[in-house]
Amino acid sequence: MIRRQNTEEWADVPGYDGRYQASTHGNVRRRNDNGSYTLLKPFRREKQISCQMYRIRMSAPDGRRKEASLLSVIAATWKPPPPGKVVIHRNGMFSDNSVGNIKFVTRQELIGVYAHRHHRKVVCKVDENGEPLEYYPSIAEAARRNYMSAGAVSKQCLHKVETPLTTGSVIFRFAD
Repeated sequence: MIRRQNTEEWADVPGYDGRYQASTHGNVRRRNDNGSYTLLKPFRREKQISCQMYRIRMSAPDGRRKEASLLSVIAATWKPPPPGKVVIHRNGMFSDNSVGNIKFVTRQELIGVYAHRHHRKVVCKVDENGEPLEYYPSIAEAARRNYMSAGAVSKQCLHKVETPLTTGSVIFRFAD
């Protein structure tokens, strides 16, 4: 059996006057003044936990630098999104930005796709005897309803505070 190797195809990124090209394998390159090409190096913002997508920086025709998601640049070049849809990684791997890994979903569907990554734990407010007083769907809700910071509630739930500074000897714990 003979296998055909996937060849990498290149096309101009829309809106950049031919200065940038995107490939079917998920790469982006810049055309230099002498006609040669330089492959752009994607990066991730490590300090932003919520954003694990790879990003690239490009210069717009007016000279301004623009930062964009690598997947959105590949999608805009090869498969522009239909109205009302956003682009996501089909297999969930942020490092795979190839054309075959592009999927379009509505914003409502997007919540369902990525909601499992941010599990909310139920928080229980207990008295000094360990008796449950109230349940909350999240740390943020427990903090809001008890006029506390989310950090203070979180530290109690994670047992990082020996003596909580709450009135009435009330303690917060994750419900089992």
